[in-house]
Amino acid sequence: MRLRHILTWAVLATIVEAEPATAQFQQDTNPLFQRWVGRNPTNRPVFLDFYGDSMVVVNDVFVSSFISTRDSLVVFGDTSFAVSYEFRLDRMLIHNADGSTMTMSTQPLSARPIFGGRIGEWASWFARLGNGRGVTLEINRSGSRARWRPSAGGFWRQGEWDRDARTIVFTWLPDSTEWRGSYDAAGHQILFEEIQPGGGVAIFRRAYREED
Repeated sequence: MRLRHILTWAVLATIVEAEPATAQFQQDTNPLFQRWVGRNPTNRPVFLDFYGDSMVVVNDVFVSSFISTRDSLVVFGDTSFAVSYEFRLDRMLIHNADGSTMTMSTQPLSARPIFGGRIGEWASWFARLGNGRGVTLEINRSGSRARWRPSAGGFWRQGEWDRDARTIVFTWLPDSTEWRGSYDAAGHQILFEEIQPGGGVAIFRRAYREED
């Protein structure tokens, strides 16, 4: 059951008419902008993940847009909802229009899942491979499979990935070539110091689009 099935739009109109967050109510001062986890009334997990680029991901494939004030939140995306919220001690209480309340706790940014599509910002080696358009990396949602190809198109190269804390190792078949990267939890990106000799640093950022 998705979040939209337990949250109604009854309070949407009043929240949309509310003034948006002020300039002082930003990423560095707003306690809302973290990763939140909780469970809905049917005991299913709910994730609210606020990124540094002022976007929120609500356990969905596509990135969502949102409007927030100091006590209200409206989200538009795969899952859409409108609620009011407040903070009590180290918890966030989300008040639904039907009178129910969800209690959510913060979770370390390092707990963000790394699966999904990513686009590489490349040095000279990637520029040659992708004809100036980078490299697409896809990390399987379940299991340990991964694949990559130049973003300009071409054959997928298959492989596997393994994660140990912040270190992520990709092993590509058939020659067992390795890419060894470091996960930047705050930026939700994977950093590679070098993939090919002389290739330079490569940065892979999350691509918010539907997976194949």
